[in-house]
Amino acid sequence: MLDVDITPQIRAVIDRAKAIKKKYLIISPYLLPTQKGGTYSKTGLHSMWRRPKDRANVTDGIQFKDLRALGATDAAKAGKGRAKIQTRLAHTTGKTTEIYIKEASPETSSLDLKLSW
Repeated sequence: MLDVDITPQIRAVIDRAKAIKKKYLIISPYLLPTQKGGTYSKTGLHSMWRRPKDRANVTDGIQFKDLRALGATDAAKAGKGRAKIQTRLAHTTGKTTEIYIKEASPETSSLDLKLSW
């Protein structure tokens, strides 16, 4: 189990999903329910991902599962430590986390030096 901080960006997605549910009168405990209020199957999730890609004419081969790696890579680029990324992805080893980080991201170093000029 992992607690996730609700950032303003995540809150915006949650609010949008709730508004859509309200608009279509869907009563469900799930954030992204089917039209009948149930859960999506694995196939249904892939369909949910494919439809907006098709509407946007996205043909780059990005898969739903790639979002996880994108999140890990973006976190590494933003300077988040590997241990924090590992925790966020709920990986038991750092080796697995490294698989998800798609680009080399240098650790951030800062020096507080007064320059002579």
